[in-house]
Amino acid sequence: MSTSQVNQPATERQLTGRGFLAILAASFGFVFVINFYMIYMALSTFSGEVADHPYETGLKYNQEIAAAKAQKALGWNVTVATSPIIDGKAQLTVDARDAAGNPMTGLEIVAQLESPVDRARDSAPTRAALLDGLYRASLAARPGQWDLLIDARVPGGGARFQARDRVRLDAAP
Repeated sequence: MSTSQVNQPATERQLTGRGFLAILAASFGFVFVINFYMIYMALSTFSGEVADHPYETGLKYNQEIAAAKAQKALGWNVTVATSPIIDGKAQLTVDARDAAGNPMTGLEIVAQLESPVDRARDSAPTRAALLDGLYRASLAARPGQWDLLIDARVPGGGARFQARDRVRLDAAP
């Protein structure tokens, strides 16, 4: 056998500077594309805003604290019950009692359901009517988690009671 017939290994591809730069650029490009897609999806699905004017709302913080102390001093006991959803409506019953435990009549009570994740799903404020010593309202609703807002006040600018509670509404079986 002559020396010219010795098997020589196949030529291996060498990683050059240009090849490394191309791999590096492709890797970073892939990461940037994925990041921009995720940013777009995050901003287009939920803005994160829970107040129309957050700065002005923040300035009123001390007023909110004073209102909460005044509400506590009233000693009102307000309990709320909800019924399962029938025909797209949930029935709301509000029992309002003064500090002595007597039923309160003559209040203006407004109730509203707000979605915790999508302001477009919020229901319109609904006035509760007094029936049999209890205030009742029918609210448009869909099954799921909701924030129930209650605003009860004495007509003519008197005492005021506000509450926000998380409720779960289910469809009637």
